Amino acid sequence: MRVLGRVCGECTMCCRTHAVPEIEKPARQWCVHCTPGGGCQIYPDRPGQCRDFFCAWLDGYGSEETRPDKSGVVLIGKGNDTHSVLAIFEAREGALDTNFVWDTTHCMLAKKVFVSHMMLSGETLLWLPPHVRLSGDADALWENL
Repeated sequence: MRVLGRVCGECTMCCRTHAVPEIEKPARQWCVHCTPGGGCQIYPDRPGQCRDFFCAWLDGYGSEETRPDKSGVVLIGKGNDTHSVLAIFEAREGALDTNFVWDTTHCMLAKKVFVSHMMLSGETLLWLPPHVRLSGDADALWENL
């Protein structure tokens, strides 16, 4: 659900962080149809995955200063009856090492939410809430939410 008044505007960071198989766009690379800060060149005909995408900022998380193009990170929340995960995707090199990201990580862990830091390098760090043990594949956990 979008928060009234929140729109992407000049933000195009998800056009870098997320894979879009329908147009063979890999994760962690700018989409060939995107002009960073300018928008999508195929916006009226964009893939359904792009049309249906809402980052946590559009859903009301954070302030104007934490919009993805300003913070350098794209936040996505997923969950089911058993677990919730907040994925923080690095959209600008070094943006995961900021007060906003660490404050958000600590806040979510205190609420027993798993937190995933998805780096531009392709590396993923999974932060577990206190007293939680995870066995198995972290990617499988994300896919099953």
